[in-house]
Amino acid sequence: MMRSLNAMVMSIVLFLAFLIGTWTSSAQNIVPDRRPLLTIGEEVADVTQQPNGRVWVATRTFDVYTAMPGERVWKHERLEFDNLQAKLEVKRVSRIFFLTDSVGILVGNILTYEKGDPVSCVLRTTNGGRSWSTSIITNDTMALADAMRLTTDGMMFMLDHTGRLWTSLDTGVVWKQGKLPTSLMAGDAMEMDMITSKLGATIDRYRSISFTTDGWKNAIEPRVSKRPILRTQPNMLDQYLWARDFFMWNDRLIVTEGRDVYVTLMNDLVWDRWDSVASVCLSDDRMYLYYIDVKGQLWQWKTGEPIAVKVADGIVSSRLMRAAHGRIIFYRSDTGPVVVDNSGVVRMRLYAETGEFKEPTRTVFDKDTEWGVGWNSPNELTLDVYKRQMPKGQWQRDTFLVAGKTQFRAVGDDSLVFGEGSSSTIYDAKKRTHSKFTLTKPIESFFRTPISSFRVSVERQSRQASKKWWCDYKLKSGSFQSTELIDSAKDGVHSEQFSMSHSREEITTLLTALNNDANAYPSPASFTFTDAEKLKYRSMLDTIFQYDVYFDTLDQYRPPPPIEIQIEACKVLFANVFADMATMSNERFGEAILSLRHRPTNRFVRYAIEFVNTSGDVLIAEMDRTNEVNLPLMMPWKVTLRGQSWHWYGRAMGPFFISSFPPGTMPPIVHQMMDPSWLLLGVAASLDYERYGRMHQWYQKPWSR
Repeated sequence: MMRSLNAMVMSIVLFLAFLIGTWTSSAQNIVPDRRPLLTIGEEVADVTQQPNGRVWVATRTFDVYTAMPGERVWKHERLEFDNLQAKLEVKRVSRIFFLTDSVGILVGNILTYEKGDPVSCVLRTTNGGRSWSTSIITNDTMALADAMRLTTDGMMFMLDHTGRLWTSLDTGVVWKQGKLPTSLMAGDAMEMDMITSKLGATIDRYRSISFTTDGWKNAIEPRVSKRPILRTQPNMLDQYLWARDFFMWNDRLIVTEGRDVYVTLMNDLVWDRWDSVASVCLSDDRMYLYYIDVKGQLWQWKTGEPIAVKVADGIVSSRLMRAAHGRIIFYRSDTGPVVVDNSGVVRMRLYAETGEFKEPTRTVFDKDTEWGVGWNSPNELTLDVYKRQMPKGQWQRDTFLVAGKTQFRAVGDDSLVFGEGSSSTIYDAKKRTHSKFTLTKPIESFFRTPISSFRVSVERQSRQASKKWWCDYKLKSGSFQSTELIDSAKDGVHSEQFSMSHSREEITTLLTALNNDANAYPSPASFTFTDAEKLKYRSMLDTIFQYDVYFDTLDQYRPPPPIEIQIEACKVLFANVFADMATMSNERFGEAILSLRHRPTNRFVRYAIEFVNTSGDVLIAEMDRTNEVNLPLMMPWKVTLRGQSWHWYGRAMGPFFISSFPPGTMPPIVHQMMDPSWLLLGVAASLDYERYGRMHQWYQKPWSR
């Protein structure tokens, strides 16, 4: 199924810590300044480079900005037009690219009135973009295109939104309509690619593929895509046209649709989602296929070669991805343009030529400096860091980094920590470097005086009512003892007598483990399963898929394979999780155990333990309160001490929390989620999403059993 935007965002965030910890860039050496960021954001339609390296950023509203990699200033181009005799209307820009340093073409929904009535045209430059002229395509206004491409023998071609083919043999001066066979004239052709002016292929809305070897004088009889066992075919629906591309590559056909990439061999036409790939593009000279995998690695695949070669690491995936003249360029609204060539990775923030930024969005203090962070919305990943000397210094930009809209705090003098837990990063402003920040013995100071008491509590809120119950444990005769459960609800406060105790050694052991592990992900090797637990998990697979929301979306696809076939395939893959876990890194395992979440619509739940020592310090451990079903075996505990927060994945905290209440007090779901089967289900679902794009979510019915 189509991967959702949130899922995609999550897959990016999963490797964020690696990106930050290893990233070095020329941008880190910029001189502090006060220029604001350009606010073009999501309006960017295309980004490209001339052979000389100059980067062009074009918006849908036809604002154009240029800069050379490494330059600090972006120039807002005031476009000039040669011999413009009539009104020119640029409704939408779709694609801009340069054949040489001099000759460039711009396509989209562009109309010229030089014949009286409006007609479709492209814009063309012969002097490197200093001035532009119109080249009329046809005598109507329907020849608007999302893309244009060049064959290996120099023919430019594009398929407009009505399914007509337009070609040019003179770099875009004169355009002619290609004569398509009758079978392709019904307007069903959705995308087309041509390797040469003779050899090409097209795909229609029904996923039928037609080939030609004579420039569409004739077409080989359309071949229908075979029905796959698993649902991995592209939709080919009209509403996805804005984000779709189609091209022939070696013995394969590739379709990008939104944020999904599909591939099939030409000789079998069974589409498969290319789930290890996040973004893909073809170079303008058709010599190379470039793709970014889900780990942020950029790969280059040369025509005729059997495998691709990795050329860069730490690349943030982008749907807007181009390759030409030996370089690859990406654009995201939050990162700006990113250029990759033989010299490395250059990130180009879109700073305005003039003006000054306003106050940062968030600020913190160290002893003599105020730090701030800011970003342009919408923003997911990148922010700018500012600082000023206290008390009356002027704000200046210090750096930018890939951190997103996240928590940050000052540590010591001229150092900032961004993020929480295992994904946190420290920025050293003196050295201007980043590194992964790992907590070491974060509660050592808490042990300096004895622990005097602790409270375990549960708080539940809904639209109708709220309820809270807790037990206070105090140190008496060498152990922590509680004698009552206090229950506070809308009808008053109640007390239930009971007797429970924990030894001092038990509490010390629990907190010592927390101090030692800090924010580390758990090791999959630390989890062992009995034969009985394995059997119970496999039995769960016989029933759990009937509650899987993934299968509720089958009616959105044509043709949907039978649900029973898909469930049986999933059961086989999920049963392999025992072997899969043995090969997982601690980081990947930690990401997987966070994947099984049940989000409520109207409830707030908080499970917490508050430890107090004789000095009055309070150490708080609580489960993730954004989830109605908090999973003691799997979910991390958020730990807070003296304003510092991090996550702890200690398995002992869940059983300790449950055992501190009278039997029967905790909701059944809390006991149920201690079952290792749910851990295995969450890991298997995460791996299945990563490999095959199936996003499994189990909602109401399983949780109410």
